Amino acid sequence: MIKIPVVEGIAAFRRILKTVLVFFPILFLSGCLSLTEGAGRLLEGRFNYTVRHYRSPKTVPQGRGYQVLERAGKAGRGLDILIEALPFITLKASLPEQNGSFYLKSLDYLGGNSSGWVEFSLALSGGGSFISREGGVSTLRLRPPTDAALISGGRIRREGTLLSGEEALRALNNRYERIQALTEWMRGKEAPLRAAGSLENFESYWKPLLLPELVPRKKRPPLYSAGTGLRRLRAEQVSWNTAYTEKILPEELRSLRDSGTLNRDWEESRGWIFLIYAWDHIFNTLETSAVELREK
Repeated sequence: MIKIPVVEGIAAFRRILKTVLVFFPILFLSGCLSLTEGAGRLLEGRFNYTVRHYRSPKTVPQGRGYQVLERAGKAGRGLDILIEALPFITLKASLPEQNGSFYLKSLDYLGGNSSGWVEFSLALSGGGSFISREGGVSTLRLRPPTDAALISGGRIRREGTLLSGEEALRALNNRYERIQALTEWMRGKEAPLRAAGSLENFESYWKPLLLPELVPRKKRPPLYSAGTGLRRLRAEQVSWNTAYTEKILPEELRSLRDSGTLNRDWEESRGWIFLIYAWDHIFNTLETSAVELREK
């Protein structure tokens, strides 16, 4: 048997240890970045870091708070504005001027669902003010965005399929047009104010009306079973009551429900639908009353 001197054995161990210490962080970091990509965030902002963090006081009820993060990165500094009632969006804004005024740049959306996630960036025009006062207290005020351009980038994960590039842009902009048409009709109907107050209230009110086939029988609207006939059309593994469709929806929206497209839009992007539906309510609230924040 060949004997290895102890000194040489220790030296070899040290060389192996150095190699492990050099390459393990690289392998570990690669794994983390893969997980970050899988979560659905657009990669361009992943190297940003937080300079300052402001949030609503603890006395603010859960789900009604706000956060402002001053962020820095390769693209410079700016603000990330987070609204607890809309956890799936981040408003990107410029760094405030000396008088506190800033302008909005974009809205980033990331919404998960049972089969994947949807993410996109939507350019915005609008602004507001973020003014710091003594004692670590700041106030945030937003003007409603006046224009929302087409989606500039995004991806869709649907089970084992990832849509990106031009294919994702087409799918997202087509969905955006459908959501705009649907929510325009929804806002023209009489609905309780609470339906625009939170995603939970929005879903509990509108899903039984739009998709009664997918809720328990006791939650279905009376019109669904009263005089709507028995005409059915099967699509997306659901048998849709087409007579009910004709009763509640205008002609230009009926094919969306009967084809199952409305169901897919709802299941994959209900947060997006709520955002467009409650857009004016959300931003008008921020315009009429300043939000008080404290540095974390």
